Parts: sequence; structure tokens; C-alpha cells
Amino acid sequence: MSVTVLIPAPFQNITGNKEKIECSSGSILNIINQLDSAFPGIAEKLIEHGSIRRYINIYINDKDIRFLLNENTVAKDGDEVMILPAISEG
Repeated sequence: MSVTVLIPAPFQNITGNKEKIECSSGSILNIINQLDSAFPGIAEKLIEHGSIRRYINIYINDKDIRFLLNENTVAKDGDEVMILPAISEG
């Protein structure tokens, strides 16, 4: 089995318009590295100085990783990882 990563519309231009991508289980950083290997440039949109960017929200099975182990949170086989860029209005 694998982990399903849901890609938000703003990043689908990097993933060839794919909305869902299967990755091996592992930490969120490991999953982002897998994504970047397949779709170069996506990691720079998600990671800054080894941590998830402030405006990027990541959930594993509807649980915010900020309340778990952040980028060290592990996604297991069958989990769903959702990446959501924060939206602000000004």
C-alpha cells in the first residue's frame, strides 16, 4: 500500500495537473522529498529552512500535523495527506 497525497490546485501546474499522487509511507519531509523527485520544484513551495512554510497547512487523515510532530509526523500505508495553502484576504 501507499499514502495518497492530495495536491491543491495552485500546485497542480507542477504535478502535471495531477490532483492525487501515491507516495511511500514515511515522514512528511520524506513524502515531500518523494514528490520533489517526481515533480521538481514542489518542495521549494512547501519547505523553507527544513520546515514546512508558515502558510502551508498539511493534514494526515484530517489531523493538522502542527498538533502532531509537524514535518516529522509519519504517514502510514492507507493514510491520506492533504496539502492546503493558507488563503488570506486583505
